[in-house]
Amino acid sequence: MADESSRVAASFDRWVLLREPLELLRDGKRLTLQELPLQILELLTSRAGQLVTREELPPEPKKAEGSGEHCVLVDQWSTRCLF
Repeated sequence: MADESSRVAASFDRWVLLREPLELLRDGKRLTLQELPLQILELLTSRAGQLVTREELPPEPKKAEGSGEHCVLVDQWSTRCLF
């Protein structure tokens, strides 16, 4: 397995985004995040300084039938967290 430095996708202040598998660390401690926000963060950091449209964002996960769980919609998540 590759060392952790080769997994660094981006780092900023006290935060480090790792790839394969995607993980977000703050002060060296892994944070638990849903897969969709991690995918969006990886896309945005890989395209720093470039425009990323909503159409380029990963699709929202499908709600499991009868699960009663709610998924975060990309439009709602991006509007609240990115813009």
